[in-house]
Amino acid sequence: MPGHRSVAGSIKQMSREQLVDAYLRGAISRRRLIRGLVAAGVSLAAANAYSYLVPERVAASPGSYNLSDEAQPPASPPPPPPRPDRATARRGPALTLQASRSGRRVRATVSSDEAADFVVSAVTKSGALATRSFRLGSAGTRKLTLRLPQDAPRRIGVVARATDDAGLFSKAQVSLNAR
Repeated sequence: MPGHRSVAGSIKQMSREQLVDAYLRGAISRRRLIRGLVAAGVSLAAANAYSYLVPERVAASPGSYNLSDEAQPPASPPPPPPRPDRATARRGPALTLQASRSGRRVRATVSSDEAADFVVSAVTKSGALATRSFRLGSAGTRKLTLRLPQDAPRRIGVVARATDDAGLFSKAQVSLNAR
């Protein structure tokens, strides 16, 4: 555009009215309008507001509206979803287990803070001696009895495992000795 350099070079010496007029004629870009208005003492917020109010008249006025020096910021990708940390990570149901042994009977009380499927077993190092499974439809407590085989060792463990509907689980364990 002829004369573009001379207008751009003298922006600092132009009045507010002259800057707006040059912008309307297409002699300067929006960026140069804002820079010139700020240099002339207009606040940045007001200069930015000017640049958005004036383009409606620019379309109707003769001359070109050159935006070639206004770079459009590249579209940034959306931020990645936050990773759960240990404080917010989902855990299995809170599980409590109490057990006592009398001869070949093991009495266990199991409770949970949510609905879950349970498996309770009397175990030794070599494997399970007795197992029961059940479902609690909501938070609650259940008492049960496990019958041990005649040759059960004096020392056993009772293990409870609760699995919620999301597939998360918790385990609790108690060691018992025969009386």
